[in-house]
Amino acid sequence: MKILNLYFLIVFGGILLRDVNWIGIREGVKDLVIIFGVIIALVNYLSQDSQRKIDNSLKILETFWNNISAEDLETWKDICIRNWEASGAELGFFIVYNQKNESQQIPLSYLFIIEGYDPIIDDKYKGEDWKLGVVKHMAEQFNIIGYQILNGKVYFNVIYFQLDQLMDTIYNWILMIDNEEHKRFVTKTWFSYFIEMYQIKSKAIEKLPKKTYINGC
Repeated sequence: MKILNLYFLIVFGGILLRDVNWIGIREGVKDLVIIFGVIIALVNYLSQDSQRKIDNSLKILETFWNNISAEDLETWKDICIRNWEASGAELGFFIVYNQKNESQQIPLSYLFIIEGYDPIIDDKYKGEDWKLGVVKHMAEQFNIIGYQILNGKVYFNVIYFQLDQLMDTIYNWILMIDNEEHKRFVTKTWFSYFIEMYQIKSKAIEKLPKKTYINGC
């Protein structure tokens, strides 16, 4: 009985194998191999692209800090403090003092001076040796970073964690420029990539971790 069953199994199996479309199966296997190869290539590309973006992000951070001195950072911190309402600053201004502790409200627009325009700070206040170009220089670096982010060359999250407070304050100072023509020039000509980047990433910024350089700023 077992021998008979085995005989029928062999005969039936032979009939099935005879009817199989081997050419179709071979072509299907070839298609699967191609698809599998494409998937592997795509995974490798995405992995390499991700690593390249991480490397670019770290390089652009290194470039930023190579172009910004410790003294520049201290100037930014000082302006932050002098921009606080608690320091007596009005909205859109920061405060400077002379040797007699007399104060003067300086517009934040002075931080973004248009070429050929020299804002006048009373001589008695120049003893503080204000380097108003520092903030503009930092904004120029952020504009370069903004271009890279908008073109997908670096990771915004990596950059923002390191520079968030610097970027946030300078972005807000730009928006506080009181002269509309000056503001339009600064936002549309000088720092258009920086401003566009912030507008696009505004929702994401609220959820990202941040590094604090100065409390309360």
